[in-house]
Amino acid sequence: MAFTPSDHPRHVSVERWAREMRDLQRSPRTITERTGIVYRFAAIAGVDPVDLDADDIFAVLDGLSVSGGTVETYLGALHAWFVWCERTGLRSGDPTLRVGRPRTPERQPHPIANEHALVLSRDTSMRPATRAKVLLAMYAGLRVSEIARVRGQDVDLIAGTLTVRGKGDKRVVLPLHPLIAHVALSMPRRGWWFPSPKGSGPIGRTSCSDGIRRAMHRLGIPGSGHHLRHWFASALLEHGVDVRVVQTLMRHSSLATTAIYTRVSPALQRAAIDDLPTFDWSRAA
Repeated sequence: MAFTPSDHPRHVSVERWAREMRDLQRSPRTITERTGIVYRFAAIAGVDPVDLDADDIFAVLDGLSVSGGTVETYLGALHAWFVWCERTGLRSGDPTLRVGRPRTPERQPHPIANEHALVLSRDTSMRPATRAKVLLAMYAGLRVSEIARVRGQDVDLIAGTLTVRGKGDKRVVLPLHPLIAHVALSMPRRGWWFPSPKGSGPIGRTSCSDGIRRAMHRLGIPGSGHHLRHWFASALLEHGVDVRVVQTLMRHSSLATTAIYTRVSPALQRAAIDDLPTFDWSRAA
């Protein structure tokens, strides 16, 4: 959803906004996505980005065939842009307030089945790098963008910890699962675990995601790396881990985000039913 249309000139105010977001340590993906959406809407509407109004936004959205969630992303980026414009004195008012927000379906996680998790965790036919990606998603709950940037020095086998660089380049130290510790023995002790074949940096999130998906599909398991992250949260809750602990391990800023995983666990529902008290109705009669 990041747009950088070549037919629209770089706008000095949008570039100032991008620099400020970088100074605030917004993630490169967020900056690219937000500025790209502003450029795209301005290019389609044929107006200066600062001068976009509600009618322009309505007209652009009418010409796009996208989901409600995508519209929500577009309006969120535009809202952030107009708030910045008003704060810096470039304009007043936020036209997205007139547009409103689309109705989007309630978010539901989609963890893989426990049976699939068992197959993945026991499979030893994967290359060490592929197995490391899968296990980082399953047993550390990492996002594919975080998996792609793991380095050898992020893994402390003595202390049993994993340092994760998440959204906004925030660093969090997590406990290291034994399966990840074992596969770490086959990975570089320093430098990128998953270096890009095109340069000195790590692979991209898309390449990382594709590698995990191929490994899963080879074993007949549907889904992607994000489904493995969903399984991580759901499995913790199924085993009675406090939801606030799961929130910390998932690195969610809101407990409400973590709470959605409690609604999709058949095991928890079954345990609740099994815990209901029973009575000897024959004696009551």
